[in-house]
Formats: sequence, structure tokens, C-alpha cells
Amino acid sequence: MDGVVWNKLYSKSGKVTYEGYTLYGKPYGAGTSYYANGNKCREGVFDIKGLVFGREYYPNGRVRFEGSFEINHGYGPNYPVYGTLFDEEGNELYRGRISVIKSSIGYPKVTLPEDFGPVPLPHTPELEYIIWQET
Repeated sequence: MDGVVWNKLYSKSGKVTYEGYTLYGKPYGAGTSYYANGNKCREGVFDIKGLVFGREYYPNGRVRFEGSFEINHGYGPNYPVYGTLFDEEGNELYRGRISVIKSSIGYPKVTLPEDFGPVPLPHTPELEYIIWQET
């Protein structure tokens, strides 16, 4: 695909926030995003609104979720549809289909499992590609 290159993206403070394939300077394809502390945040296959398949991590470095995401054609980021959720200690909390409520206003909300938390998590790095920005 034209425009797809391996790249590193940096925060305003100069820390690597993403390393992997990009399309016109935005994550697209296989890659890894990072927290400010240097730990992985997300890794897998990205499109312009976030992960399509892969893993999300807690800031402590443990896996939070592993699975697949629905490409969101509306407002907000891609959202999880199937996979495994872990707590911050690495214990499996849930495995299977994820239920999500989508609305025309606001982000998609996970309803099952109830302890999944918001999409995206509030402590994830600011990566502008995750959400469509108004100009």
C-alpha cells in the first residue's frame, strides 16, 4: 500500500508513543503504543481508530485485554468484541464475547463484562489517531 512505512511517533516531551507501521504519519498496521513510563500500552494490528486485533496493557506492564476489536464507523475508537480480560495482577476475569452499547453521542460503552471499564482507558497515552478530531 502506498504511504505505509515503519516509523516511530513521539510525544511532545520526546518519548516514543508508537513504533510500527504508519500510513501518512498515523498508526496503521502492525505496531506498539507505549505509556509515558515506557511500558507497552497496546500492541497488534492498528487502523485509524485504534486496535483491530491485539493486546492492551495496564501501566504496570501486565496484559489487560487480548482479543479482537470492531472497527467503529461512528464516533469514538474501535471497541472490543471478543477476547479475554485480566485484572492488574494477571488473573483472568472474563473470556468470551464482549457486549457493547453504541450511541450517536459519546464513546461505545462495554456492558459485559461489567468490570471492563471505559473505552479507551483514561490513563492511556494521547494518540490523536484513536479519535477523529474536529478541525
